[in-house]
Amino acid sequence: PTAGRTSSTTSWCSTSSGGKDIFITVSGTYTKSCFGCSIEALVHLTVPITELSPGQIVSLENGEKEKLPVDKTDSAKEPYPVPKELWFLCDVMTSLGLSHENLFLQPGLRSEILLIRDWLDTGLPIDRPNVSIHSAAEALLIFLESLREPIVPYSMYSRCLECSGNYL
Repeated sequence: PTAGRTSSTTSWCSTSSGGKDIFITVSGTYTKSCFGCSIEALVHLTVPITELSPGQIVSLENGEKEKLPVDKTDSAKEPYPVPKELWFLCDVMTSLGLSHENLFLQPGLRSEILLIRDWLDTGLPIDRPNVSIHSAAEALLIFLESLREPIVPYSMYSRCLECSGNYL
């Protein structure tokens, strides 16, 4: 699918010590994804991320949700307690059964993980994708690893380490 994709090409010129210019052209395609966003942005988002422009995503990440159309964030309501994408991933895993052996150790299928990511980013298909529990578990791990800030925020990391020996 091409929804949420933006292509860009740029050229760089590097001059060596001998005076020779070297031109390098770099091109790429950026795909908007909930993978790599912040939890704070995702809890305010009521639509799939591909429905936002790159500028709207930047505004959302900067905490400027008032710059977004009301139908994208529903600013009249409280934010979700957890990002809908995280809830969807946990719901898929729960429906597939959490009692499988090596749940987070056995890898999922790349094609299924991409299907899950596209489903979370676009909201399509409306029904959850038909994937294995291992692909859903790996997609959850990738999602959590790709958050802009970890579940335990950097600002709280030292405090968590201090308390890690205290189980009271």
